Amino acid sequence: LVGPAHTGPKLIEEHLAAGDPLGRVRSLQVSCMTLDELVVAEGLERLDYLKMDTEGHDFDILQAYSFRLRPAFIRVERWPAAGADLGRIPRLLAARGYQVYEDYWDYFATCQPVSCSANAAAGA
Repeated sequence: LVGPAHTGPKLIEEHLAAGDPLGRVRSLQVSCMTLDELVVAEGLERLDYLKMDTEGHDFDILQAYSFRLRPAFIRVERWPAAGADLGRIPRLLAARGYQVYEDYWDYFATCQPVSCSANAAAGA
């Protein structure tokens, strides 16, 4: 369910609880892959920019990522899933060697090109 007032999973749950009065909810089966699987499937050898906005699932995706290819710049939605620790994304990125900045909506993380290249070559 996606519309002008889309607010993520909460909207879907509220809509279903009301018995789907607008008849908009449908089930779709989609294939999913990890970020590592996507990198391999696309044959990527370098990752310059990574932009993520997965409605509160960004931390889980980043945590599962190997960082074999280290993006020079990462932009991630700042708002986590309900009840999640707001600081866990910047801590994770900082532990991976990124300098993290934030504004009201997003986190921005940069990696020095020498550091990114050296870590990628080492398989980190």
